[in-house]
Amino acid sequence: MKIIAHRGLMMGPNKESENQLDTIDEALSYGFDVEVDVRCDKDGLLRIGHDNAGEEVPSWLLKEERIWWHAKCTESLKYLLYAGKRVFYHTNEDVVMTSKGDLWALPGKGFPGSYIVLPENTKELIPEDAMGICTDYAIKYRDMYK
Repeated sequence: MKIIAHRGLMMGPNKESENQLDTIDEALSYGFDVEVDVRCDKDGLLRIGHDNAGEEVPSWLLKEERIWWHAKCTESLKYLLYAGKRVFYHTNEDVVMTSKGDLWALPGKGFPGSYIVLPENTKELIPEDAMGICTDYAIKYRDMYK
């Protein structure tokens, strides 16, 4: 089962570390895929950030195939679609499809064949045939599903 480090986190929620380049890089070095929130600024530059545009996305990160880009605005969605990246965008849908055809379910809405997001927050049961888990506790879930 694929384990995805939510915003690069591996050991639990941490607002100061999430979506930070060093956190993302560390999760990648542990072998995890990483979900990263991005948005475009007023000049069209792609920046990391959930609520606000932070650091500009560096070229090394754009080249990384293990990133699951969570577009926080339509401009970042278009940018990443045109670049051929795995990207998704959602508002309040139960499930969305990534640009690579993956089914990404909102927390508490997972089902067989989907990626289960933040099950630690909803106490959601993980179906045997879930595709993967996106979690703040990547190490814990990796150890559980070895």
